[in-house]
Amino acid sequence: RDMQLEFPRVYREPLRYEELHGTVFIDWFEDAVVLSSGLISGTGAEGDVRALFGLNIPLQPTEVWLEMDLLAGITNSHVESRSKYLPYILPGPLFDWLQTSILDGQVEEGGFIWRGSLSRGQSEARTVQLFFDVNDARLSYDPRWPAVDALDGLVLVDDKDVSIWSEEARLYETAVSRLSAEAWVAADSQLRLQISAALAGPAGDAARVLRESPLSGITRGAFNEWSLNGELETDLRLALTLARGGEPPRVSVRALIDDGALAIRPGNLAINQLHGTLAYSTETGLSSSGLAGALWDRPLELSLGQEVTGQYDPRTDVTRVDFRGAVAMDDISRWLTLPPG
Repeated sequence: RDMQLEFPRVYREPLRYEELHGTVFIDWFEDAVVLSSGLISGTGAEGDVRALFGLNIPLQPTEVWLEMDLLAGITNSHVESRSKYLPYILPGPLFDWLQTSILDGQVEEGGFIWRGSLSRGQSEARTVQLFFDVNDARLSYDPRWPAVDALDGLVLVDDKDVSIWSEEARLYETAVSRLSAEAWVAADSQLRLQISAALAGPAGDAARVLRESPLSGITRGAFNEWSLNGELETDLRLALTLARGGEPPRVSVRALIDDGALAIRPGNLAINQLHGTLAYSTETGLSSSGLAGALWDRPLELSLGQEVTGQYDPRTDVTRVDFRGAVAMDDISRWLTLPPG
């Protein structure tokens, strides 16, 4: 009862448990002392725990010195319990991101594995793995971008790499599926993140992301006064460097809009019954395919694109909107605010 296990080379704080049940065996050999356990069960602040433990203590000099096997599993816990099992020897950017990126949710099952050396400077002689099966979680992958809520999925940490998979989540009022997020520490010690997902929901959510994310800075607020309504089905690709002053994000979005309404400002044009494909990429800018709607109650074909000279640059390249259709002169006069006659 009231047990704590200290692993100062792995965790800054002891692992505390209200109760532990199990057997630990100690064997002395000529060249080592070996500790091993059967299945250990217990309870802690994080819930029910199951663990296996082994420690090899050499009595003669060896290349890797102390070696440990620690396998721990938890059930019916909260995501805050991850902090207990995150070893501080993980790369700093990755450790900090794992501490702050998953803000809420329940852990149906979770596990931690340590195999190998406990010595400093022996990262290649060990492996550290964690997994959490989470429900109703909140993922804030970067505070500058909108968080994903109601996430049900799997979080896997494999040494310096993190993978998150989910078939069900929510961004504002938009349903998110096939979510994949991959994070890793690059050679320059910067934490990189790539996200891909399918989204289905109100088009206004996409406009909100444009306004309330770093995309607004990339596009110099060109779309801040545009409004878009209707339903969108979207494929998203996003690549981020999770550090202030790092490389700008790379984005690729392709959206199918149905029965939409687009208000273009400046320009003061309201297009209804909008359907077709809209796309945006930080490499090539805005584009469209098969886009049609109605302007002043008349059928209209539209084409959106960038006037690019050389490589696309959102700071200087102009967004071009082309229309093809028949309209009444009275409507054009009112739009241009020309006097009658």
